[in-house]
Amino acid sequence: MRLSRVWCAALIAAAVVPGCKKKAKDADDKAAKPVDDQGGMTPTGSGAMAGSAAMAGSAATAPAKAATGDDMAKRYVECWGYFSGKDWKSFEGCYSKDITSDFVDSGMPPVTSFADITDKHNKPIVDAFPDIKGDVEVTLINGHQGATVALMTGTQSGVLKTAMGDIPASNKKIGMQVAHVVHFTDDGKAVDKEWFYQDLGEMMGQIGASKAPARPAADKPMQANEVVVAKDDDTEKKNLESAKALMDNFNKRDFKALDASFDPKLVWSEQGVAKDFNGKDETVKAHQGLVKAFSDVKFTSETMWAAGDYVAWQGTMSGTNDGAAPEMGIAKPTKKPINVKFFQLLKYGKDGKLVGSWGFWNSAAMAMQLGMMGPPPAAGGDKAPEKAPAKAPAKK
Repeated sequence: MRLSRVWCAALIAAAVVPGCKKKAKDADDKAAKPVDDQGGMTPTGSGAMAGSAAMAGSAATAPAKAATGDDMAKRYVECWGYFSGKDWKSFEGCYSKDITSDFVDSGMPPVTSFADITDKHNKPIVDAFPDIKGDVEVTLINGHQGATVALMTGTQSGVLKTAMGDIPASNKKIGMQVAHVVHFTDDGKAVDKEWFYQDLGEMMGQIGASKAPARPAADKPMQANEVVVAKDDDTEKKNLESAKALMDNFNKRDFKALDASFDPKLVWSEQGVAKDFNGKDETVKAHQGLVKAFSDVKFTSETMWAAGDYVAWQGTMSGTNDGAAPEMGIAKPTKKPINVKFFQLLKYGKDGKLVGSWGFWNSAAMAMQLGMMGPPPAAGGDKAPEKAPAKAPAKK
């Protein structure tokens, strides 16, 4: 995971709206656990959609029809469409009444109602970007669990309210990838849990609120939506083993094993970094650089599950900055610990080598933990002093 910069604005008090999602719970709770038994979910099917019929001469209940993975994928994309079309009434139906929504590492606590999702997540971003929309690029389904990567685009024609104060309309466009993970309810039509991952620094750079390097605003998705529903086959099991080995090999500092697991043409992308790492040599060096700055850095898994060639991984990077890293903007060690949550999307080739990786996390959270930018001020207080910007270490 990499923190490429610290921008001038603090964490946005109102998070970028979580993309709409679908839900479905598999009857098999075995699928709802991560391969490494760390509390994750690996779904496979769906719950029942109610259906009954009156039989001639007596009342009888017809067998319930289970929602399929394809049903859930279709619903997921449909709900993204409700968000993009500002159809809030239909969008509300994408959530269960007991929803828990987490804008990961945004500084905001999870919310537990659609009203709070609307007021605290959606409204601030829609007020600032009236034309905001999400174009889904990848949709993954595995039992109860789903994940999407989408390109969020829009124009900041309104005031963006943040914890550091209001940012006037810049009339500049944003175009940034975001990740979204959900857990479906039994009927496959709504979600009861969601996690939204976005690098707020990228947004700040694109609207000109930060002078730190940022990815330019993309104006079109990287690809048409690729829908993948898990089959629980040998390929997925092998890819899941490879992903777990990737984490373990980094934690053991076995860079030779990492190099052997990477395709020569691997593209490793982190939203908190202004450019991709191209090729396995460049990617390995980036990971070695991370260890130089954080000698005890470690990655853990909260959930890890597979769908086709992809592995979806929610985890945490932790460690202490005990080394200088001028290329990261760290002139001398801060001696401060970090604990940053991330979502990583891994893609494997037919030969089992890693061919693509996309990382999503909030680099502001890491910057604040390192003391490179001040925390948001208390309500009614003055703005926190801005610290010297710094580039971030590469992730994994």
